[in-house]
Amino acid sequence: MRNGSRSGLLIRSIYGLCLLGATCTHAIPLIQHGVFWDYGGAGRVTVVFWTSLAIADPVAAARLFMWPRLGLVLTGAIIGLDVLHNGIVFSDMLLRPSGLHLWTYIAFGLQVAFLLFVITTIRVPWSQEPKDGPA
Repeated sequence: MRNGSRSGLLIRSIYGLCLLGATCTHAIPLIQHGVFWDYGGAGRVTVVFWTSLAIADPVAAARLFMWPRLGLVLTGAIIGLDVLHNGIVFSDMLLRPSGLHLWTYIAFGLQVAFLLFVITTIRVPWSQEPKDGPA
């Protein structure tokens, strides 16, 4: 391992751990309620999106180590879309009488923090990986 690539490996490892944590967040409702649960009345696009993250998150985490650049692209795309989607969904939920639960604010804050971390650090692992092939 090149000396300079240690920081990239550390950052990819943090990304991977965050994605695996998100996998648990998306897998638990599937285990508890089944694949066809509507998340308490969420729209079809939201249901499909949140359910798909139970697969997309661990795939991206694995790709961070098998094909690092592909994993970095997937990680950025997943967290970017997740924050955008959830920001829209949660802003709509604020207008409902039931509002949002504290956990929703915490989870969304963690997603935003992860997105900011990815945006500010992704250049390090990207620049340390060869353009042609796995690590």
